[in-house]
Amino acid sequence: MLLARELGDNRSIANALTGLGFLSLSQGSYDRAYALLDESVRLARELGDSQSVAVALTCLCCVASAQGEYEQAITLGRESVTLARELGDTRQTAIALSNLGGAACAHGDYERAVTLCRESLVVARDVRDNHLNVESVAYLGDAAAALHEPERAARLWGASDAWREANSVPRFALDRHQQEWMIAQVREQLDEATWTSAWKEGRAMSLEQAIAYALEETV
Repeated sequence: MLLARELGDNRSIANALTGLGFLSLSQGSYDRAYALLDESVRLARELGDSQSVAVALTCLCCVASAQGEYEQAITLGRESVTLARELGDTRQTAIALSNLGGAACAHGDYERAVTLCRESLVVARDVRDNHLNVESVAYLGDAAAALHEPERAARLWGASDAWREANSVPRFALDRHQQEWMIAQVREQLDEATWTSAWKEGRAMSLEQAIAYALEETV
């Protein structure tokens, strides 16, 4: 990035800032992540690069949510979804919808989270991005727990965790801590046999089966 700054290559700088911002987000350095991504958005807007703006905004949505700035996260996420749709970028639209669903879940708007994450799964059908899909499945598990569907939550968590273990892809720390807290709450609602059965059923699902289950309407 130093060379790009020396050359005045703002497009490369913006892309590098987004990459560094995402890395900081994954490491839990939220203030640094916000500063990097905010600069990336500013540069990309000046360049008229809507694609780069959409990508950086999606990451900023996650950062704002992690910082507890839920209203801001929703605003950023909505703009990211709008830009991605205008660009006709299916993958970025699915990512933005999933992240916005995660922000809605963190904000306590669980029914909205379900709608957004299911839409992400539908949009992503032709993208073949399992990491993206497993995020939505996990968020839907979180929402199911909050909506008093403990066995459904256990199955969705079991499925997402099994895929993550097999592919060495952990959840972000904040999402993982939230899930661990919710698992503790759900286990208090179910007897041990029921919890274990539902969890194992989820772990036995392929990701495709988990997605189909996640898209099923509940009563």
